[in-house]
Amino acid sequence: IGIDAGHGGPTSTGAVSISGIKEKELNLDMAYTLKQEFEKKGAKVVLSRKDDSAVSMDERKAIFLENNVDLVISIHCNAGGSPLDVKGVSTYYKHIHNRALAEAILIRTLELEGVSNFGLVGNFNFSLNAPIEYPNVLLETQFLSNPEDEERIADPNFRKAMMKKVVKGVEDYLKSLK
Repeated sequence: IGIDAGHGGPTSTGAVSISGIKEKELNLDMAYTLKQEFEKKGAKVVLSRKDDSAVSMDERKAIFLENNVDLVISIHCNAGGSPLDVKGVSTYYKHIHNRALAEAILIRTLELEGVSNFGLVGNFNFSLNAPIEYPNVLLETQFLSNPEDEERIADPNFRKAMMKKVVKGVEDYLKSLK
């Protein structure tokens, strides 16, 4: 399983929360948490970045292709301008054959208390959603621009609970393939 911690490095911070938390740091933390949860289930995990380094989209795709991954999850935190009440979790895919994976992860993450549905979005033009060699999904965990979402995602226990739900979503997806 390929796990991409979105952003990274000195020039790609991603969103910055109301209180100053950097998306790239939360993404990396969640990537390691997700890695640990998948490894508990016996999965082999490949990370696109292991620290706060700049890794291009082409390099990320090459890492996953070279390691012959079976699926990829790219982890991010969302942000929006005004109004500040925009919130929720969302999943994104480009190709219709990845919809089931995106939907399974979204459904499971919505089981978390206080988490609202921002959407399941297809035909999304994100570089890591482009490959057709493996199923892939972009997960936007919470809005750093929303005070309630920021409070949740800043909590390490919440992040761990969310990553456990992602694993359950992947398990649901894999069971649906049989």
